[in-house]
Amino acid sequence: MRVLLSLCIVACSLTAQAQTVRAQANPTAVEVRVAVPRIVVQQEGPEVVVVQEPRRQFIAVDPVAPPAEGPSPMGPGEFAGLKSSIAAEAFPRNKISVLRTAVAANYFTIAQVGELVDLYTFSKDKVEAVSLTRDRILDRGNAFALFAHFTFNADKQKVRALLGQ
Repeated sequence: MRVLLSLCIVACSLTAQAQTVRAQANPTAVEVRVAVPRIVVQQEGPEVVVVQEPRRQFIAVDPVAPPAEGPSPMGPGEFAGLKSSIAAEAFPRNKISVLRTAVAANYFTIAQVGELVDLYTFSKDKVEAVSLTRDRILDRGNAFALFAHFTFNADKQKVRALLGQ
């Protein structure tokens, strides 16, 4: 009985079909229809009867997300590239110059600014990194997390003043 049931399950799974149909309401959405066989085992007296019943599942997939309203922070890949570019520079002024270029066209989260601050050695440069990015930070309400990236209270006070905290 187990062998028969296993063979039926394999055969039924091989007959599953999938269709992709473009949704009419949203041309970017994709509706996927999958016919998945359901196996029902019925015992009638000494015999076991295997009945295959089709079952449909509908899954809506939207591969192209609508654009978010307002700016969004740098993506992980772009941000990793920025960090690599800053870290590759030997002198603090050059590191600040790379950040200045990136800030002109990008937005950041407090967590990202914290990671950028950690790339600088001197506290003056760390504060300047916050100064450059302050108008491009999207989640200023999380500014408290940025203070952990500074050692001296004087620097924390400067950052607090820069972010209006």
